Formats: sequence, C-alpha cells, structure tokens
Amino acid sequence: MAEQIQHQATLPTAFIKVWQTEPESGSTSAYNFPVYAERNFILDNITLFIDEGVIELLSEMRKHCLPNETGGVLLGYYDFNIKAVVIVTALPSPSDSKSTPTSFERGTAGLAEKVKEISARTMGIVGYIGEWHSHPTGHSTSMSGEDIIQLTHLAQEMAEEGLPAISLIVGDNNFQVFKGIRN
Repeated sequence: MAEQIQHQATLPTAFIKVWQTEPESGSTSAYNFPVYAERNFILDNITLFIDEGVIELLSEMRKHCLPNETGGVLLGYYDFNIKAVVIVTALPSPSDSKSTPTSFERGTAGLAEKVKEISARTMGIVGYIGEWHSHPTGHSTSMSGEDIIQLTHLAQEMAEEGLPAISLIVGDNNFQVFKGIRN
C-alpha cells in the first residue's frame, strides 16, 4: 500500500482510493471515487454543504425526465457541533411517483427500504434530510405555493425529531435550497 500511495500522489487529478482485502483469499480490490468541489449556503443559523457531484446528479435526473417535473429524497447528515447539514446524495423518484410537465408527487415504492439500507451501510450517519424536485424548462427555482405548503408539512414532521427540513429545487441552470422549521 505504501507504494500505491506514493504512485497515486503523482497523478494529476484528485480522487479517493479505497482498498478492500478479502479475508478468505487475501486478494485486494481497489476502488476510485471522484472528488468534487463543495458549495455552502447559510440557511439562517445552519450552513448547508453540497458538492458538485450531487448537483450534477440532480441536473441529470431532471434532464432525463423533461419535459416532466421529477424529484425524490435528499440523504445526508446533520452536525450540530458545527451547525451544519451535509447533502450526501439524492435518490431518484420512486416508481409510483406522479409526474407531469407542471407537477410532481413523490411516490413511496421501495423508498423506506432504500433509505434504511443506506443508513445501515453508513452506521446510521446518513439518513433522510428532506426533499428535492425539479421545475419545468423556463421556470424559476423559486418556491410555488404548493412548494411552501410541502415544506411547511415537512418542517412539522422533522421538528418531532428536533431537525430542520431541507427542500431543494432544480431548474434549467441553477438550484435553490430552502430550510423549513416549525415555529
């Protein structure tokens, strides 16, 4: 591994490399993961972090579903020691979602199991933090009346666990993030 680290350090692009050893055979597998620039947004008293890889993922899911709107859930974690929330990834819309060019209603098929599996793989660190959806071509990423109502309901539910709710809207060339809290 020491040789590998020296070799990897000379490469022109940054990435994360993970080596995994099979206990039975002793064979080693290596996995490369890209590194993305990070953005942060101040949402009242908490800072939200999201990387360019998640932003690209959201844009691709939106593009794939156009002209219809789409959406899904945001997964990440809260770190109240530093007053932060980190979006780790976004899941695509479940198969029972309803999507038109002017509306999106997220379904639930297989969603609880997927979130539970990701939480288990991360030892309970990564979990549900909110919702994302897209707006149609040519429309802003500002919240509609329905978006405000959804975030209000989500904030009520998340407040039971003492957490803020996050909503992210993806548009043509940008996105906006919103935080909902129960008053």
